[in-house]
Amino acid sequence: PDYHMTTQANAGIVPGFAFFSDTVRDILKGSVFENTEKGFVSGEVVSGKLLHQCFMGTPDWACEPAQSVNYVSCHDNNTLIDRITLSTPESSRADRVKMNNLAAAFVLTAQGAPFFQAGEEMLRTKPDGNGGFDDNSYRAPDQVNALNWECLNETEYKKNVEYYRGLLAFRKAHPILRLTTRKGVQEVVTPISVPETHAAAYLLGNNMFIAFNASTEELEISIPDGSWDVHVYGDCAGTTTLFKADHLITIP
Repeated sequence: PDYHMTTQANAGIVPGFAFFSDTVRDILKGSVFENTEKGFVSGEVVSGKLLHQCFMGTPDWACEPAQSVNYVSCHDNNTLIDRITLSTPESSRADRVKMNNLAAAFVLTAQGAPFFQAGEEMLRTKPDGNGGFDDNSYRAPDQVNALNWECLNETEYKKNVEYYRGLLAFRKAHPILRLTTRKGVQEVVTPISVPETHAAAYLLGNNMFIAFNASTEELEISIPDGSWDVHVYGDCAGTTTLFKADHLITIP
């Protein structure tokens, strides 16, 4: 019966089991059923409450953060960069890569379990040979499904892999990004108001501040008092301090 099925709605009776968060997936890139629909990273205004739940790893159905497997691409449907391309025909390649990486930054700093498709970090694409993209490639040949390792000889792809690698290192270096209880998250993670509907910001405890800017304009926001080491900025990420900031910071 429905009330015994292992679904998101019943997450509370199966602690320790996790569910792919279609909530995160759809809010970041748009509904999986409408491949031209925009999401937060591609310029759509989304519910602040829902975005905060996603970042905190506490969508209504999750009883603990680790039950939320946060992702924007997997083996099903379009790859992330292909989906962004379909939903943003007006955007440049450079801006689409920024959208891709904004999604990665969200997934890899949000509470919960991060997940991404093999090759997402090197902007994996699945062209269908007819000018479009294959969104269900289980019957497609290696020409579509293979990972293109040779692309790493090109600066764009190599730099993108380094960005993902930096995000992973940053996440591993900070246990505050991997809280284990819903109560702990609610006590530590605080949404911060920002003057832009296409942006969001969070304070984690007293020593981490994270901001996402999905608008096409730079955004200047206030940050808490003190001198802050900036580790993720633009297309750079890692555990090395890129520069220091105090009072105000401009988010690309």
